[in-house]
Amino acid sequence: MRLSHARPTTACTPGKPCGLTVTVAPTDHPRERQRTVWAQDYHRRNAIESTNAELKTHRMHLELGFTRVFGTVKNNRLLVFAMLGYNLVKLRHWHALRYLPDPWAQFLHEPDTTPAPPKPTRVRARRRANVLGDPLG
Repeated sequence: MRLSHARPTTACTPGKPCGLTVTVAPTDHPRERQRTVWAQDYHRRNAIESTNAELKTHRMHLELGFTRVFGTVKNNRLLVFAMLGYNLVKLRHWHALRYLPDPWAQFLHEPDTTPAPPKPTRVRARRRANVLGDPLG
């Protein structure tokens, strides 16, 4: 590409076919084809990584020293209860975002404390520019 413009950029000779058309079967290169088993595995991995991020960073802060017991069996049992608590927190958050009643409050026959959805606010119209294009003039 650094040569002069008079030099051709390819080794093709004018008038003769130079390029090839490559066809790929549906079973070839499954990673590049999004509607395959690879895509399902990839999306499943995204879901697992999101859950891991929720557990480690955003909601539970599940890290070294989360449980203070010795032994694999004891740690596993405590982690089961931690996962149960995570699922409950996530379920309550899902309902709260949609202003639905808390399912555990309904199950335990507690009073409904679901807040009402906020009233829509009126948005001011943006100020139009004048003829000269000055937004403040």
